[in-house]
Amino acid sequence: MIQKMAAFTDHFHQPQTGVQVFLVRIEMFNQIVDPGCPDGNLYLGRTGIARFGGISFDNFLFLFIRNRHHIFLASGTTVHMFATMLKDSGTLNIVTDAVNISYELSSYPNIHLISLGGEIRHNSLTTTGQIAESNLNSFQLDCAFIGVNAVDEEGNIFLGSMAEASIVRLLCHMVPEIYFLADETKLMKKDFIYICQLGKGRNLITNSSISEKCIHTYEQLGACVITESQKDRR
Repeated sequence: MIQKMAAFTDHFHQPQTGVQVFLVRIEMFNQIVDPGCPDGNLYLGRTGIARFGGISFDNFLFLFIRNRHHIFLASGTTVHMFATMLKDSGTLNIVTDAVNISYELSSYPNIHLISLGGEIRHNSLTTTGQIAESNLNSFQLDCAFIGVNAVDEEGNIFLGSMAEASIVRLLCHMVPEIYFLADETKLMKKDFIYICQLGKGRNLITNSSISEKCIHTYEQLGACVITESQKDRR
């Protein structure tokens, strides 16, 4: 792998000690190509994350983001794709527990980026644990965008990881506006860990294939249901 990377960048050095060291600028990380990785992208190959096409964000999500907002971006493929669209969104203060999102946003000059820190879960490259939770308590946030594993017919939100659930539960207690992201494959399902129920300030972003029955149920709970076609049902 080191030899492959050396072919793509001149930021490679082999000291006389015999220990091979390679240095790659962060902004080059997603440009390094490996034929063995999905789409040729080194990071996507490391995590198994593929380009996500479930929700078309276009520009309507920026209606919910204000200049100089303090925003939390949780880990997950859907939120990662959302993060890639923030380059032209004005000046933002972003806190994230996702290593891949930190890499993605590190080269965006309009983003003041804070990585949450903590123990890294190797399968998702998410920071978790006591350090992450303690650091999170230090911030005052305007809103959070969180990808979820499932949303059932009663508006209950579920995740699959106990470690990540602790961070999300903390966010639910401290952030006034949360936007849960879930495409149609996550709707009308349950998963391992219950987080909370949709309601006032606990909103859903999904695609337009959501049923009118679900929309009515979630709105009756006080949630804002945001889809590609309906934009804002509030």
